[in-house]
Amino acid sequence: MADFHEHFKKRKTLYRGSFLDLYEDTVILPNQQEASRILIDHVGGAAVCAFTPSGEVILVRQYRYAAGAHTLELPAGKKEHRGEDGLARAQAELAEETGYVSDHWVACGSVMGAIGYGNEVVDLYAAFACRLNGQGQRLDDEEFVEVITLPAPTVEAMIHRDEIIDGKTIIGFLKAQKKLSEFTGKVL
Repeated sequence: MADFHEHFKKRKTLYRGSFLDLYEDTVILPNQQEASRILIDHVGGAAVCAFTPSGEVILVRQYRYAAGAHTLELPAGKKEHRGEDGLARAQAELAEETGYVSDHWVACGSVMGAIGYGNEVVDLYAAFACRLNGQGQRLDDEEFVEVITLPAPTVEAMIHRDEIIDGKTIIGFLKAQKKLSEFTGKVL
């Protein structure tokens, strides 16, 4: 396989934020010419495909300003700092956004949603036999989230009808289905 590695030469900071920075990098291409690359440097995040004891998927419905629409998504959130443990972040997001907890967690890999210009890595997890924690949601002041549980086949059908379009949700759900069948010994 050919090596198309681009070598970093210099960086111009365009924006610095609380969880992401925006850079314009100059790189050296494999043919030794210079090129410009825009990079969104993101702290990362974690998401969980959580299942109730009956096999329903726990989703959150919220308005996403960038999409201009309400979306159905897996519970997820950005890491508080670089290097934060993905499992701990996923567990916290599940409890905070939905009021559910689980004793059965499995890693499902990671996903990069904007690989052409961003380095955000979202760690994916599956959680099984989720139960309400008795404390309810613990949302931030600027967070408005509705919890919805749906049968796994319904979620899959919604993905195919483009009613669920969030990348981490689609990939997380598909990866978690295999883990669910291993956990329960059956495919829903």
